[in-house]
Amino acid sequence: MIVTRLRGGLGNQLFQYAMGRMLAVTHQTELKLDGSGLEAANDRWSYRQFGLGGFNISAALAAPTEVREMIGTLPHKTWFRIKQKLGLLPKNYCQEPHFHFWAEALTLPDGVYLDGYWQSEKYFTAIESLLRQEFRLQEPFSPKVQAIFDQIQNTEAVSVHVRRGDYAVSSSANRHLRPCPLEYYQRSIREMQSRLTQPTFFVFSDEINWVKKHLFL
Repeated sequence: MIVTRLRGGLGNQLFQYAMGRMLAVTHQTELKLDGSGLEAANDRWSYRQFGLGGFNISAALAAPTEVREMIGTLPHKTWFRIKQKLGLLPKNYCQEPHFHFWAEALTLPDGVYLDGYWQSEKYFTAIESLLRQEFRLQEPFSPKVQAIFDQIQNTEAVSVHVRRGDYAVSSSANRHLRPCPLEYYQRSIREMQSRLTQPTFFVFSDEINWVKKHLFL
């Protein structure tokens, strides 16, 4: 069995699933997802929920008892962090050593617990077609979403992602990952307007009121 820890939003969870699925396919074994820390209350990051339930994924959520049996305790607990600093974690616990592609990860054995973001397509290129099937939505779009999708398909669509939330308030996220300044978005919009004949901007944000107030598209 392969267990991969889920953390972050949907994008992060998709990468984490894909990495775990790759190892599970390699070893012809089961994949389970540890979501025990997703909604843990703290002032560090935005609350996150399990985001993969709407896809045709081939993995179940791991029970806390299964995680404890594998690595001794839940990874978001204080005792786990103490053992981590003391170098006392079991050998089957694998933490991503950095944020770029780590080829050795693809040689990890069965029975490993994965803790990382795994944000490189090189981890799962070999199962791309499988993942494209599993990342299909289980339910069709609602009429409202379908209308937006059709508009995206039939215009010179430009996606604008504005993340603020925990990036914009006093928190660990703010100390390390501050939001892009307003001028960055304004300059980017002007650049796309200069390149495209009739661009249509679709804005995705966790603070849509801020967008309406500051970005005049």
